[in-house]
Parts: sequence; structure tokens; C-alpha cells
Amino acid sequence: MGMFDAFMEEIDAPDEAGPAPPVATELEAKLQHLLELILSERERARTLDMKGLEAVSQEKEALLRELGELDGIGFDNPELARRVREENRRNAYLFWAGLNLVRDTMGFFEKQVPPPEYGAKGSLVHAQQGGKLLTGRI
Repeated sequence: MGMFDAFMEEIDAPDEAGPAPPVATELEAKLQHLLELILSERERARTLDMKGLEAVSQEKEALLRELGELDGIGFDNPELARRVREENRRNAYLFWAGLNLVRDTMGFFEKQVPPPEYGAKGSLVHAQQGGKLLTGRI
């Protein structure tokens, strides 16, 4: 089992935090909404729902702009702020791991393409494309 598989199992684990307490301030309400968006973003990324992921990401960006304009006076819920930070980091790791997987895969297939070859007269000779993997000669 790889590191990515272990991470996905951790994501799939049921949330132990339980129901959220009642919201007291506007900042707290927006942070709670941000947490919901982050969880929705992860679920859409896991199911590869790109249209839904794009919509959630745009809503999240707008909410983050709104949060930047608010002050933290009267906010007294460090647990909510900590959870938002942790869940956002989990999403960042998921996207980072996915990007690295795509890069590794693309690198593998790039290695399968043969370099250009030149004939005796100095002209480019068209070799069979696809490399050993795609031609079946391994």
C-alpha cells in the first residue's frame, strides 16, 4: 500500500468531530461555510466531477475574499479555525499527490518516444512511433 492509498483511507475514515456547535458571529458563520466548501471540494475531486469542482472552487475564492475583509474581533472558536486549516491542508496534499502522479505518468510515456534518427545522407528517418511499450516489443 502506497502513501497515496494510506492518505485516501484516512480521508475515507468517518469524521470524529461530530455536529458543529451553533454559530455566534458572521466570521464564524463564514468559516463554517468555508469548511463545508472544502469538504465538498475534496469529494468532487475524488469523484473527478470537474464542473462541480470548478464551481466549488469559484465559490471558495469568493468566500475567501469576503473573509479577508472581516476582522477577527469577537471570534472565539479556535477549534473551527484549526479544523478549516487542517482540512484545507488535506485537500492541498490530495491535489499535490494527484499532480505528482500525473507528472510521473507523463514522464513515463515521454521516455517511450524514441529520439529522432538520421540516415546515411543526413536526412531525418521516420522511426516507428510509440516506443517499446506501445508497439508490444518489451
